Amino acid sequence: MNLIHRIEHWGNVHHPQWIDYLRIALGIMIFAKGVTFVNDRQVVEHMIEQSSFHLSVWGAVHYVVFTHLVGGLFLILGFQTRLASLLLLPVLVGAVFLLISPMVLVM
Repeated sequence: MNLIHRIEHWGNVHHPQWIDYLRIALGIMIFAKGVTFVNDRQVVEHMIEQSSFHLSVWGAVHYVVFTHLVGGLFLILGFQTRLASLLLLPVLVGAVFLLISPMVLVM
């Protein structure tokens, strides 16, 4: 057994299985949210228009829907999970600011 096979064997033995279940559950939730965005695109447009970000609404809606569908599917399948997470990061950070900024203004 060469070094690479031993490292791969060690990784397979010491990989906690609950992390896979967490990744799959997160992928299912993100994919389901993408499906709801496809079914009700006007709600996404309204949320983006209300935000203080100056983006093209058409481009932002398509980016949000695309990353939720493709990123969620990639997370479910375990395919290119780092790329999917990197693509989903701006959407999730934007969602945090979109939800928190109205709360801060109310207080």
